[in-house]
Amino acid sequence: RWSVAVVISTAVIAIVPPLLFHAPVGPSLYRSLVWLITASPCALILAAPLVYVSGLSVCFSNGVLLKGGRVLDALANANGFAFDKTGTLTTGSATLLRIEELSKDSNARNIASPSSRTRALAAAGSLGRLSVHPISQALAAAAPPEGALEVVEYNMVAGSGVTGIMSFVGEEGVRWEAALGRPAFVSAHLEAGGAAGSALAAVVRGAAGGEDAGGSAVKGESGCVVTALGLRPAKGATGDGAGAAPVAWLLHLQDRVKTSAQEVLEEMAGRGPVYMLTGDCLANAKSVSTQVGPHFTAVYADLRPEDKFAKVRELDEHLKEPSKNGTSIRERIVRALGASSGGLVMVGDGVNDAPALAAATAGISLANSTDGALSTTAVEGSDVLVLRQARDVDGDEDLLRVAWVMHVARAARQLVQQNVFMALFSIGGASVLTLVSDIPLWLGVVLHEGTTVLVALNSLRLFSKLRGSKWGLERPGAVVPTRRRRRA
Repeated sequence: RWSVAVVISTAVIAIVPPLLFHAPVGPSLYRSLVWLITASPCALILAAPLVYVSGLSVCFSNGVLLKGGRVLDALANANGFAFDKTGTLTTGSATLLRIEELSKDSNARNIASPSSRTRALAAAGSLGRLSVHPISQALAAAAPPEGALEVVEYNMVAGSGVTGIMSFVGEEGVRWEAALGRPAFVSAHLEAGGAAGSALAAVVRGAAGGEDAGGSAVKGESGCVVTALGLRPAKGATGDGAGAAPVAWLLHLQDRVKTSAQEVLEEMAGRGPVYMLTGDCLANAKSVSTQVGPHFTAVYADLRPEDKFAKVRELDEHLKEPSKNGTSIRERIVRALGASSGGLVMVGDGVNDAPALAAATAGISLANSTDGALSTTAVEGSDVLVLRQARDVDGDEDLLRVAWVMHVARAARQLVQQNVFMALFSIGGASVLTLVSDIPLWLGVVLHEGTTVLVALNSLRLFSKLRGSKWGLERPGAVVPTRRRRRA
């Protein structure tokens, strides 16, 4: 529209004075050419794209991938943050503490014997190797490689657990239908095995602390996560397998909170409400919340993937509501432009929270391994991908880069605002001079091109602007950037 207006006004300046006021044709044409140059919006057009290119470049060079410059705008405008727990606030590299074997006859919870422990680890590890969930991966890592079993008819139920059919070495003709995951999920699996399975399922529920119908994972001690494993004879079993009894175990794992979590959450809390969204039980969520400090506005637990999706949409709409109904000049301008301000940034690892990442104003996925592996749904649903660096096996520094990319976005917004102001001031001033005086063409070119160059140089300041800041490139221990080499 601006360009069309410039072309039309140029024609008016060249034609109208000679026709209506009998002005000389030559000076009118000359002035129209000067006007065409000084009023052209080249600097204004480049005000944002050059900053975006700088921002994308500096992020890419530090293992943070963004899906376009608009993501920087979304991050800068966000006024609320939501964090997943497992694999995001915690390392996701859980340690197996103990295995308890459950018995339907005595309702007892006993530490598994060596042979029972080996059997449980073989089954849990074989199922876990096929899953991307951090708890499953931890069980796979704890299981001895030589005990791996072949799993067929594998099935993953998002937010609940995994199932499969397997056979143990030395048990010819005996096939087991195994389930690993939430106690409620495993209990339902055992109940499908008949009366014996139903009796054992009741023991699993009782041992799991009487979990509610939501079937959340339960709390052991000090935030210990408990997952269940259940085996029942496969349908159609013959021989020894026909009379085999179902068995179940509780596996207790301990996850560690990332060392950077408290620092990053403190920073985020200073810029808006911070929420925790987790599929774990409320007790475990509160345990992590206590360890990182009083930075959470609210903690939402026992959430399945669809629950996280609904909660993120609800929080996102709530955070955008003030800008939709605000009466300030800025909010009115934003509404007039058809844009929105505010919104929620969702940070997760892409496991069970991919829909929630897609529902947020901006979704940030953290790779849970040093090879940068992310699920397809996480990649498609996220706006920002934070790749884990090889030296940071547990991902302790991933959250630092989340805070860093938020700083990059805010710095980019400031530079865009400076560029727009500079371009409008230059275009407006030069255009007025053209109308009220006879400035030479060369001066119009200098003003026009000079402003464009200044906008470009100001956009490149994003690289240097980040140095020396709290989350900047020279921050000791930060995972971002290339450090300056010191002279020997």
